[in-house]
This record gives sequence, C-alpha cells and structure tokens, in this order.
Amino acid sequence: MDFTKIPVFLLFIVTLICGIANSNYKAYYIKKTMKNESELYSFNAGAGLVCTVVLFFLSGCSLETSLYSVLLGIIFGFTTMMSAIFSAKAIKIGPFGYTTVIISLATALTALSGAFFWNETLSIFKIIGIILMIGSFFFAIDTENHDEKKLNKKWFLLCILGLLTCALIGILQKIHQTSVYKNELMSFLFVAFLTNAIGSFGWYILQKRKEEVVEENKTPNKVLRFLIAVLICGIGAAGNNVLNLYLSGVTDTAIFFPVVNGVPLLTSLVVSFVLFKEKLKSKQLVGLFIGVVAIICLFI
Repeated sequence: MDFTKIPVFLLFIVTLICGIANSNYKAYYIKKTMKNESELYSFNAGAGLVCTVVLFFLSGCSLETSLYSVLLGIIFGFTTMMSAIFSAKAIKIGPFGYTTVIISLATALTALSGAFFWNETLSIFKIIGIILMIGSFFFAIDTENHDEKKLNKKWFLLCILGLLTCALIGILQKIHQTSVYKNELMSFLFVAFLTNAIGSFGWYILQKRKEEVVEENKTPNKVLRFLIAVLICGIGAAGNNVLNLYLSGVTDTAIFFPVVNGVPLLTSLVVSFVLFKEKLKSKQLVGLFIGVVAIICLFI
C-alpha cells in the first residue's frame, strides 16, 4: 500500500485509533472473560493469526521478501511476544502502577535513539515534549496502592526486561524502515506476527500443562466472545503496526514514539473511567493535561 499520498497527521490519527481499539478491547476482554494465564497466550496466538491473515490480504496476497526482512521479522515477532510476557508477569507479581510507569520509560529510550543512531535533530520543544510525556506517565498511573503486592527483585527484573524489550520493538521498527528493504513492510510484519502467533501457542501449551485440569463447559457465548475479541484485536493490531512501521521511517523518533506510546496510555485512563467506571483522581487528570501539552510541544 502507498501511504506517501496520505498526510502524516491523518496516518497518526488512524494508527492511534487502531492501537487504542486494540489495547482497550483486549483489556475489556481480559477483565470480563479470562480466568487463567493460559487464556492470555491463546488469545495472543489467535489475535496474531488474525493479524497475519489481514496482513496477507493487505499485501495483495503477494509477499515477496528478502532474507533480511524474514530474519528481522522473526526477531521483531519474538521481541514483541517476550515484551508482552514480561509485562504480564511483572503486573501479576507486582504493583500495576509502578510496573506500567517503569515499562513506559522505554518511550524515552526510543525517542532519544534517533539522535544517537540516525543523526536526528532534537529541538528544545521536542526535548520539553519528551520530558513532559514521561512526567505525564507518573501522574497518569495510580501508584498509591503499591502495598497490595510486594516489591521484590524478581518483579524489578521483569520490569527492566519489559522496558528493554519494549524499547527494542521501536528500534527494530526504525532499523527496518531506514534500510533498503523498507518497501517489504507487509512481509516483514507478516513474518513477525506469524512468529508471535506460533510462539504464543507454544507458551499456551506449556502453561496449560502447569495449570490444574478443570472441567470447563465452554459455552457458545464464551467461544463467540473469544472470536470477536481476536478479530477486533487482530485487525486493530494489523492496522496499528502497518502504519507505525511506515511512520517510524518518515518521522523523527522524538515525535513518533512519545505520541504512539503516550497517547494510548493516556486515552486508556479516559476509557477506564467511561467503560470500567473507574474513578480518576486529580493527579491522573493532571497527567492527562501534561500529556496533551507534551503532544503539542512535540509537533511544534
């Protein structure tokens, strides 16, 4: 697909809509339906499979590619899968608020990588925007209930691994889209999500063996909810990743990563208030305001 004829700002809006729909419907599905860890892996595998099918059709059913894109796609897919696993496990054994803040700091690493590796210029407004976006994370996430779960070395290690793999995802996107193989965008993502789907299914099998065998009546409604969830999230992830990969190659990292990582996080607060009836504290409202100011600074 040729995105060069579409304004970059419009592409940002579309990719954010896809990303927000994907992340928030996934959160809704997890809260309302999932009961054990193995279901998370089966969901990731199903959504990944849907994503590969969507990417195949978006490519015009033609996936000519190079060994470079295949190998980098496998690395990208494995990194994406491991990032999700590290994040999920960190949230499971530690406080959600602090976990989210630490992993979200990957935005700073990816935003600054452009200046170090791709000779991109950082204006004073972009620097201010990056700092404000990071600051908004600390305000937007509720970290006051950290006594509910114990802070320990295993949790902190998982957070750091989640942070590094999350940052690596962004850097791998930039590496591919600044290479001579950037036009192989669809095949790169196809390989990546196929790797993610196969890997997630493998984790599902391993986790299922660890869990106690419980006779469960899988009602048609639960199966239908699963199918709807993987379709919505798979399609959303496909659109989000295709546009993100393209945008990572045509916009500065100092703009791209804070926007595509920060806006969904801030939007999730609004969705949690509207959809999950969670109360927003004054501190979180301050975080939303700082996030909006940060976005304005990044685009000046």
